[in-house]
Amino acid sequence: MLAAPGQETARELCSTIATAGFAAGFALWLQPVVLGFLQRRPGKLALAVIHAFLLLVSLAIARHVVAAATGLPPQDFDLTVGFVALACYLPAMALAATVATGIAALVFQLLFFARSLLRKPLRAVAMAAGHMTGALALVSLASQLLQEAERQHHHLYPAVRWIAYYSDYQALPRYPGIAPGARVRLHENGVVSTATRQGGSVSIAVGRAD
Repeated sequence: MLAAPGQETARELCSTIATAGFAAGFALWLQPVVLGFLQRRPGKLALAVIHAFLLLVSLAIARHVVAAATGLPPQDFDLTVGFVALACYLPAMALAATVATGIAALVFQLLFFARSLLRKPLRAVAMAAGHMTGALALVSLASQLLQEAERQHHHLYPAVRWIAYYSDYQALPRYPGIAPGARVRLHENGVVSTATRQGGSVSIAVGRAD
């Protein structure tokens, strides 16, 4: 039997709405629990550790993006990496949310099986199943965000080159072998890269100092 036109799109839309509903319900249930924990001293310490971890993850992601955008070692573009890391903080949060909610989903799955085997009241079993489903839905949404960021990160390349142009490339009029007015960046082994504005974009040429 032939599928009706748009049936697959409608199915995907309904699935997305259902997933978002379960994820929102789980997030609303989890919010007061998390806020209560963060108001305590162990929670504040955990929050500081999480932010430090997210900063490291966002810096790692930013280094990969800068290397892909410039074709040059990211350690030579410290300011650019710092700026791009700010934009990479959201994907880093999505990654952390995926890991955390994945662990939560596993815990609720074990709780669901335990309550089922112990013949706990139906309400307790249903609550564990609901929390497990909500956690899995949140994992799905966070994973989709990460996948979309991975697919679209090349759109950042022009912006990254503009950031590098204004932050890490400088004019060195007195440096031997550098043309006056050229914005350059010195690299190891005598390698020099030159950033040039071409209309609405920035191009990077690589050569060696004379």
